[in-house]
Amino acid sequence: MGDVGVESAEADEKERHATWLELFFDLIAVAGVSQLAHLLHGEPRAGDFAYYAVLFCAFWMTWTCFTLYGNVAADGTRTRILLAGMFGMAVMAAAVQGVREGRHMQAFAVVYVLMRILGSRVWQARGQVLLDWPTAQFTLGVVPWTISIWADAPARFWL
Repeated sequence: MGDVGVESAEADEKERHATWLELFFDLIAVAGVSQLAHLLHGEPRAGDFAYYAVLFCAFWMTWTCFTLYGNVAADGTRTRILLAGMFGMAVMAAAVQGVREGRHMQAFAVVYVLMRILGSRVWQARGQVLLDWPTAQFTLGVVPWTISIWADAPARFWL
């Protein structure tokens, strides 16, 4: 019985906590969601909710890919990778302003595609497969976003 308490204490000592860099990364995500919320300001129409849902999913997917990398890699997390993810998410957040008018939709799509490719390559370099959530590793979902970069409105918005 005494050994169980010792094992539990050792497990508590080895518990990993988020680094300052990871917390700052999460702060960038909060700022991005705040920017996205402006799409629903005033009297939102159905199209505004659709924009919000699509852009939120893209933003959330990007955040999740890098967050999972940080959690799995733990102390082996490469700072440059997280900084690149933060920069990309900051650009995506900045692109939200004017996306409804179509001014920054291309920028948002390009950065989203680049972030998903980077996130996928990080996992490939690690040689790990995330069985519970393979979407973080595979970039098939970015195909419509990639095509939308060269499409004109309204096809761009449907893609």
